Amino acid sequence: MREVWKFPLGYSDYVWVSMPEGAEPLHIDMDGPIPMLWALVNPNNAYVQRKFRFAGTGHAIQDEDLKYVGTTRDEELHLVWHLFEVNP
Repeated sequence: MREVWKFPLGYSDYVWVSMPEGAEPLHIDMDGPIPMLWALVNPNNAYVQRKFRFAGTGHAIQDEDLKYVGTTRDEELHLVWHLFEVNP
């Protein structure tokens, strides 16, 4: 059985998220003032730490092994954020 869960991301260039192994990122968006990641998870799997990278529009991105996850707008701060998973 799988379920959709949401995970808070916070505001940092790099964020670590503890989630069940094999979780599939589905969507990012603001939930009030907090950026959130929704993922399809198997709740029976062991938890692992996964590393994500936020980049604002126009920000430099170093050559890293990145996989695009999604984009969200922070209407309060008038910013657009792009989320990538590092070394997926």
